[in-house]
Amino acid sequence: MNAVNAARLVVLLQYQAGKATSHLALQKLLFYCHAYHMAFLNKPLFNETVEAWAYGPVVQSVYQKYTGYGSQTITPEDFDISQVAAPQETLRIMSLVLSRYGSFSPMELVNMTHQESPWKEAYSSGQNNIIENDTIKNYYQQFITNGQ
Repeated sequence: MNAVNAARLVVLLQYQAGKATSHLALQKLLFYCHAYHMAFLNKPLFNETVEAWAYGPVVQSVYQKYTGYGSQTITPEDFDISQVAAPQETLRIMSLVLSRYGSFSPMELVNMTHQESPWKEAYSSGQNNIIENDTIKNYYQQFITNGQ
């Protein structure tokens, strides 16, 4: 699955749960889905890289696709839902992540990612450094193991 289709799935699952999703929230929720997917299944949700930006983790292709929304809500009506498909294990993990993080405001999500080492270690002002998948996976595996 590519990152844009994973993002569409986040929007769809959030919409089905009655939750609004802005572009800023989408980036953070997508990051958490990617992180937990790697932690549980030992493989990335998508193959694109995640970058450490000032407002937290960002996937470039998703940024380019949805930046025009600003703070407006993205809904499934904004894309072809038939393009959105994933294995059951992926859907279960994404649903778990969204049940945990999907109700937080965009800025709460930004602040949460800023407290976690994958973003903190990669971020440098004015640069869009890559947050390595191994760093993400190892951190969230430990996070899960510690019952967080």
